[in-house]
Formats: sequence, structure tokens, C-alpha cells
Amino acid sequence: MMASFAVAHAAVPDRSFKVPTVQVGYAKSCRGVDTLTVSSTPKALTWSFSDFGSSYPETSPGSTVAYCVMEYEIGDTPAGWRFAVDSVETSGSGKLTSGAQLDQFGTSIGLNVAYVTNPGARVDEIIWALRSGGWGDYTMRNTTLSADGKDLDGKFNVNSPSPSVIWSPCWPENVSRDSFQIQFSHQTYFYMGKTPDAADPKGTIDNDFEVAINLKLVTIC
Repeated sequence: MMASFAVAHAAVPDRSFKVPTVQVGYAKSCRGVDTLTVSSTPKALTWSFSDFGSSYPETSPGSTVAYCVMEYEIGDTPAGWRFAVDSVETSGSGKLTSGAQLDQFGTSIGLNVAYVTNPGARVDEIIWALRSGGWGDYTMRNTTLSADGKDLDGKFNVNSPSPSVIWSPCWPENVSRDSFQIQFSHQTYFYMGKTPDAADPKGTIDNDFEVAINLKLVTIC
């Protein structure tokens, strides 16, 4: 069982992560993304999607659905820290009128972590590994992205807190003969639809779509 730790909110590592490899569209499931921009800070991994939109009613086959599955590796990890997912923040712009809504909207996150000594040798030794499968499902259903019940017309920002806190193992010192492997995977998606009493529903989610995975960090290892 993973122990509980007090979170040091003020302190952060002195450098951010590096993302040496990215695989987008795993199993051919990344629809409509033209360009994906990755940025990182010690407390967040942010993904900016280009040409990742949808519309309602359906203007072409599948136009009401957008989704993207991605896997990526994190490198250059700061020693002596562990982390958990704190929240997922989604932002963008769009228009939803006359009962148009997002039937499902969100991001699901998975994580694999392994510390391997003597990588590349014939007999690697896995010191420990965490293969959680799922690190949180940040999904909303039947939403107009508007808390006051009005039609959406412009920018939106949704912050979904983590349903549970699962701490990673500690990051060890990066030494030449060892390998600390972190692999994130997450799926971002939205499915457009309408309310049962919709009169003339129309909706668009525009292309300026961004997902930030905010991290909770602690130095007690």
C-alpha cells in the first residue's frame, strides 16, 4: 500500500520534465488533429491541439465526435520527488445553442513507471514498477460548459480535480547505467449531442483546444 504524504505546495523541482518521445494516434485513434504542441513545467504537462474540432448537427460522417489517444515518455526527471495527478484542466472555445450539448467530454489518464538498472544489458533488473492502468477518468456528461445555464458563445475553461490521489514512486538519481522510465497515456474526447427537448440545436467546438495535466508534487521520499 502506498503511504500518504504531506504535499509541499510551495516547493517545485528546479527543472521541468523532458518529453523525448510521443506517439499520437495509437491504434489509429486520433481523429482530426493536424498539429500537437507539447509544453512542460515542473507542475504541468500541457497539450495544445490544432484542428481538433467538431460540429452539430452532423455535417459529415463523424463530425460530431473528436478524440485523440496518445502515449509519451517523460525523461530528465528531477531526483528526490514523487508526483500525483492533481487535476485536468481543459480550455478552448465554441458555441452551443438551442439545446446542443456535449454528451461526453473529458480525458482519461494511464501511467506506467519502471526503474531499470543496467538498461541494454542481457539481464536487466527491474527494481520496481508501477503499472496502474488508470490514473483517473475526468469525464463530464450532458454539459453545455456553462454553469449558469446560458448558451455557450466563446471561451470555456473546465478544471476537473483528481477523483483520487495515487503517488508515483520516487524519482531516483539519473545515473548513466540506470533507466527511469515514465510513460503517460491519455485519451481526450468529446461527443456532441442535444437535450431531449432541443428545438433547433446547433453547436461547434473550435480548433483552439488545450489540455493541461496539473501535477501535485512532494519531496518526502
